[in-house]
Amino acid sequence: MTNPPNFTEEEWPQVGMLIELLRPFQVATAFFSTQNCPTISVMLHIIHNLEHHLKGRKHDQELVAALKPELQKHLNEVKSHWARLGDIQLLAALLDPRTKVPTLTPLSLLHLLPPII
Repeated sequence: MTNPPNFTEEEWPQVGMLIELLRPFQVATAFFSTQNCPTISVMLHIIHNLEHHLKGRKHDQELVAALKPELQKHLNEVKSHWARLGDIQLLAALLDPRTKVPTLTPLSLLHLLPPII
C-alpha cells in the first residue's frame, strides 16, 4: 500500500480547486455509468451544464484557468459524435419533455444543431 502524497500548505487549496473543477465530470460519469440506456436528451442537458461550468470566470485561479480549455477540448470531442446523428433525432432530443428545464430550452440549444438548409 502506498502512502498518500504529502501536499504542502500552499498546494492544498489547489487540490480543493481541482476537486471543485472536476466534480461535475465525476457526477456525469457516474450518472452515465449507472444508466442502462442514457438518452440523447439527457446527454445534451448534462453536456450543456458541463460547458457552462467550464466558462472562464474572473476569479479562476491560474491552474483552473489553464485546465478549463483542455477539458473543453475533450468535451468538444464528445460533441463531435453528435454530427453522426440526424437533424430529426437531435430535434426530438431537444423537445423531449422528460428533460424540460426552465434554464435549458430548445431555443437555447439550437446552436448545437447543424444548419438545416
